Amino acid sequence: FHTEPFEMELESEAGEFYIDTLSVDPKFQGKGIGRNLIETVIEKAKSLGFKKVGLLVSTSNPNAKRLYEKIGFKAIGYKNLLDASHQHLVYRI
Repeated sequence: FHTEPFEMELESEAGEFYIDTLSVDPKFQGKGIGRNLIETVIEKAKSLGFKKVGLLVSTSNPNAKRLYEKIGFKAIGYKNLLDASHQHLVYRI
């Protein structure tokens, strides 16, 4: 149990449609399911008037980062959450 005060960095930025969690069962990876899910989220964000979609990807997950970059996400920085490093990626609509 942690009793000392700590500061936690925010996961998202103002005005960002944020994808908190996305996963595909490893048995079904590589079949376009993840891409389809992300593209559907982007379309939903666009229909709601958002100009950007953001997410964090663990620095220990290069395969996910590669997928996001293929779709058009760009790295804008790093965030540390609960002692783990994540890269912040944004897709501009």
